[in-house]
Amino acid sequence: MQLLVEEKHLTSNQRTVLEKFRSNAEYYVCSCMNLNPGGAAHNAGRTPAGLLFIRPWNNLQYVSNAAFLLAVHSDTLSSLPFPLLLCPGDQSTSNSTSNSTNSTSDSTNSTPNSTNSTADSTNSDPDFTSSPPDSTNSGPDSTNSGVDIAATAEEVMEFAKSQADYILGTNPMNTSYLVGYGEKYPRRVHHRAASSASYRVDKEFIGCLQGFDSWYSAGVDNPNDLVGAVVGGPNARDVFTDHRGAYMQTEACTYNTAPMVGVFSKLMEMERRRRRWRPEGGDAPPSSGSPAAEEDDL
Repeated sequence: MQLLVEEKHLTSNQRTVLEKFRSNAEYYVCSCMNLNPGGAAHNAGRTPAGLLFIRPWNNLQYVSNAAFLLAVHSDTLSSLPFPLLLCPGDQSTSNSTSNSTNSTSDSTNSTPNSTNSTADSTNSDPDFTSSPPDSTNSGPDSTNSGVDIAATAEEVMEFAKSQADYILGTNPMNTSYLVGYGEKYPRRVHHRAASSASYRVDKEFIGCLQGFDSWYSAGVDNPNDLVGAVVGGPNARDVFTDHRGAYMQTEACTYNTAPMVGVFSKLMEMERRRRRWRPEGGDAPPSSGSPAAEEDDL
C-alpha cells in the first residue's frame, strides 16, 4: 500500500516497476470488492452470507489478511486528494455498446420494424449488461458498464468491517470464529495442547501417541480454551463443523489471528472517534452494529 503514497524521485524504470505493483495491488482490492470485470474468474469468491471464500482448507487465513489489507488501503485512500478506489469497467461491454449504437445509427433510414429489430438485438446481447458473480454481495456498483467503477475509502473499510463482523459471529451459524469471544465459539479446536488435559489435572507425561489416542478422537470439548485463536472457519456454504477431526475448519493458525489484531485496532479507533464526537445530550450517530466495536477491552 506504500506504493500509493511514494513521493520519492524515481527513475523511469523504477516507476514502471512500481506501477505494475500498484496495478496488482489495486486489482486485488477490486477483486475483494467484487468490482473487477470478467465475473468469477477475476473476483474473489464469496459464501451466500458474504464471506470471502478462496479454498476449503483454513479459508479464514485469506479473509483475515484481506480484511487487514483493505483496512490499510482505506486509510491510504483517505490520505489522498481524491480518496477513491478505481476499478476498470468491462471494455468489451463498452465496445459492444458502441458497435450496437453505430449499427442503430446506420439503420436510421430503414423501416421502423428494422429499427426495432436492431434495438431488440442490442438488448438481447448477453454482454450488454454484465455483472460480477453473486451480485447481491457485490460492491458499490457491479454493472461494469465500460467506465471505471469507483468505491470510496469508507466503502472499502465497510467491507473490511463486514468480514470482521462475520468472524466475530454475524453469520448464519451465529458462531464466533475467534475462540473465547462471544457466547458461541469453537470448543473442539484442532490443537494438541488445547485438547489434552491440563498439567494441573493430570501431571503425568502425555506422549505423542497417547495424546492422539486419548484426546484427539474424544467426543468431548477441549479441556483448555485456546483464547484468541482464529480457526479455519466455515465451508463455502457457511457451514461449520466443530470437531477436532475437521481440521480444515477447526485448526488454529497464528497467521489467521495476527492480521485481525490490526483490523480490530482500526475498528476500535473508529468507535472511539465516533463516541468522542457524539453531540452533548444529542442522539448518537447510527451504530455500525459491529461486534468488534461493542467491547473496548477486546
